[in-house]
Amino acid sequence: MIAGRGALFMKRAMHIAMMITAALLLSAAAASAYALYKIDCLPANFVGRVKEPPKGRRVLVCIGDSNTQGSESSSYVDTLVQSLSSSNIEVINAGVNGDLAYNVLMRLDEVIRLDPAYVTILIGTNDANAALAVSNERRYIRIKRLPRKPDLAWFSQNLRHIIKRLRTETGAEIALLSIPVIGEDTESSPYKMSERYSREIMEIASQTGVQYLPLNEFQGEYIRSTNHTPGMQYNPSVLIFFEAALRRYLLMQSWDKISEKKGLKLTVETIHLNGRGAKMTAELIENWIYSKLRRN
Repeated sequence: MIAGRGALFMKRAMHIAMMITAALLLSAAAASAYALYKIDCLPANFVGRVKEPPKGRRVLVCIGDSNTQGSESSSYVDTLVQSLSSSNIEVINAGVNGDLAYNVLMRLDEVIRLDPAYVTILIGTNDANAALAVSNERRYIRIKRLPRKPDLAWFSQNLRHIIKRLRTETGAEIALLSIPVIGEDTESSPYKMSERYSREIMEIASQTGVQYLPLNEFQGEYIRSTNHTPGMQYNPSVLIFFEAALRRYLLMQSWDKISEKKGLKLTVETIHLNGRGAKMTAELIENWIYSKLRRN
C-alpha cells in the first residue's frame, strides 16, 4: 500500500516536473523570439519607409550596418536627428543589420531616389568580421546571400562602386567614416583588422576625393589615453550579440549598463557601439555637416 502511494507520488512529481520544464522552455522560446523581433525592428526614419524626399528640408542619409540601424547598439543616428533638427535637415536611417559593402551597393537605389544633400557611409565592420573566423565568413555568405567569399579587395571594390553611383546619380556631399574598433584590446587581431579596413577606407576617400571621418582613429586614441584594459575579448560567436539583446529588451538594461558590466569603454560586446561610441560617431558627422553649412 505504502509502496503504491510512493510510486503514485513519484509519477505525479515527474509529471509536474515535466510541465514546469515545458513551461520554462516555452518562456525561454518566447523571450528569445521577442529579443529577435526587437533586433529586427526598423527605426521610424528608415529609408525604406520614406516614400518621397521631404519638401523644404535638406536630407542627410546615414548608410551603414547594425551600428547605424541602432537596434543592437546605441543609435548615433537618433543623436543626429536631435542635434540637426534646428538646421532644417531631415536625417534618414539607411542602416541594415549585418550588411556588408556589397549589400549596401545592392540597395543603393532607395538612397538615390531621396536626392540627399549629404550622405555618410559607415560600412565595413561585417566585411572585417567575416575575415576573422571561417564561421563568420560562412554565416555572412549564407544569411546575406553573398555571391563570393568576402575579403578586403572585394570590400574596396564595392565601396568604390557605392561612391561612384552616389557621385554620378546624386548631388550629395559624401563622407566616409572609418569603422569602429573591433574589440578594445589594441594589440589583438580583431582590433588590428579594424585598423586595416579603416586604412583602406581612408585610401579610398583620398583617391575619390570624398570627406574622410576618422572614427577608428578617434576611438583608438581614446582607448590608449585611458590606459584601458578591456574586461572582455572579442568572440566570433553570435551568442554574445543575442545575450546582449536579451539583457536590453527583456531585463531592460541600457546598452551602457551592459557594456559597463563587461568592462568595455566604447562597445556593448566588442562590436556594437555603446553610448560613448555612438556619441563619438555623431560628433564627427555633426562637425562635418556644420562645416558644410557654414560654407553655404
